Amino acid sequence: MSKNPTDRVSKAAWNMVEGIKDATGANIAAAVRSGEVNVKPADLPKLLALVNASIEEGFHRSSKVFDRVVSDVVAGAAMPPLQAPAKKKSAG
Repeated sequence: MSKNPTDRVSKAAWNMVEGIKDATGANIAAAVRSGEVNVKPADLPKLLALVNASIEEGFHRSSKVFDRVVSDVVAGAAMPPLQAPAKKKSAG
């Protein structure tokens, strides 16, 4: 496993997309089986492939921005905290 935090977050995001694809496919198939949605059985694999390809395309289109934000967050988290100015003692 990569120790690079940016790579780890990107991998986790892709795993999340895989879970979205799995759940979407299962939900569509269940809706077709129950008659909630009318799709010819022969067309179901094509529909699921189209949905999966669309989800992947959306992920890849947005991944550059996502990676840039993750890199910025990781870089900001790696910076040492700023020290608060020392409090002045009050005379009194």
